[in-house]
Amino acid sequence: MAQGHGRAWRWIDSGLTRIEDAGWGSITLDDLNATFAAAETGPRVVTTWRGQALPDGVEVLPLQDRADTRGVLVEVFRASWEAAVQPVQWNLLRSRPGALRGVHAHWKHADYLVPIEGPMWLALKDIRPDSPTLGVVCELDLHADQFVAVKVPTGVAHGFYFASDALLLYAVTTYWDLTDELACAWNDPELGFGWAAVKDPPLLSQRDTEAGSLAEMTAEWIRRSRTQTAHG
Repeated sequence: MAQGHGRAWRWIDSGLTRIEDAGWGSITLDDLNATFAAAETGPRVVTTWRGQALPDGVEVLPLQDRADTRGVLVEVFRASWEAAVQPVQWNLLRSRPGALRGVHAHWKHADYLVPIEGPMWLALKDIRPDSPTLGVVCELDLHADQFVAVKVPTGVAHGFYFASDALLLYAVTTYWDLTDELACAWNDPELGFGWAAVKDPPLLSQRDTEAGSLAEMTAEWIRRSRTQTAHG
């Protein structure tokens, strides 16, 4: 009998074809192998959301939850997953009810978003001039209970609204850099966002309050991304 983490495992049969655990019953090695293989492959990537087409490169990953009498475990990231990013930094963001963050765009880093607690309204617009989905707009009504992750590539403008207390875990593919933080007014009509979840004037940062137009942000994003390309 092997002991591990307070749990007793018994290897059954000389061929090691079955594992028995008092908490989970009998588990075959085929079951375990299938579970490990699925974990390596990762969740099925979704490229539409409730009838809305997503901008190219935006991917929603329904995460698998494993529940028992103690609670729930959700694996939120593996580097081996099909939609995986290469994060160098993880941040935890707590937002008050009515907080709106954005609208922002990045020319260096992609985001990997995992709602941890509460609701999140995520508005997206593709501003990349060479993208096959240039101008595509979508709005995702997400909640932590759904167990999803969302990958947002560079050049997709995005804003977040939190109707109640919320926690967001997110990863970025380059270290935080103020020069990579471009912003425009959240309610610029050219964005095409409906913001159906926003019922009252939102709570904004000073920077987002003073942000300019979508046209100005897009022009600056194009200038910086082309400069980066020119310099390799």
